Amino acid sequence: MKRVIVITGTPGVGKTEVSKVLAEKLNAEYLNLTEVAKKGNFIIEFDRERDTFVVDSKKLRSFIVDFISSHKSWVVVDSHYAYDVVPIDYVFMVFVLRCNPYKLKKRLMKRGYSGKKLYENVQAEILDVCLYESINAYGEKLICEIDVSDKNVREIVDEIISVISGKKKPQIGVVDWLGLLESQEKLNEFFSHY
Repeated sequence: MKRVIVITGTPGVGKTEVSKVLAEKLNAEYLNLTEVAKKGNFIIEFDRERDTFVVDSKKLRSFIVDFISSHKSWVVVDSHYAYDVVPIDYVFMVFVLRCNPYKLKKRLMKRGYSGKKLYENVQAEILDVCLYESINAYGEKLICEIDVSDKNVREIVDEIISVISGKKKPQIGVVDWLGLLESQEKLNEFFSHY
């Protein structure tokens, strides 16, 4: 039953590209939870302040359980909120992709993020929000954190496959953006906006 590989992380870290390539390499089903939520009418409302959709977690969770149960192959789930809708009973491994806050800020700005939405997402990366939520939902044994700041998609996917196959041990605590920025006295660049 444990056939789900979750790829999570702050928006902009590269989850979608990595998830698609990984799914192709594993001959797995690919699920982008935001797309599933939109197509399946699992959206409750649009949060104008945060410029994002609010998802009906219970309905989406029910859909995910049915989907996984009806497929015999691996399923790669791409989402920064998978912890809220993918039950632990189905999860083989969770990969939390991490990106240097400066690089992440540039990526998000290229996507058109600005103001509060931009800084909330970069702050979430600095404060380990996706890592914390994943550990809280799935426990440390199912989590592997990968610093993707200086890696291309192929390198990231190869690392994930090495962990899945048991050739490499999963790691947690590979990044400390908060400590890095604090030591450089640069926290105000990211936290003095709101």
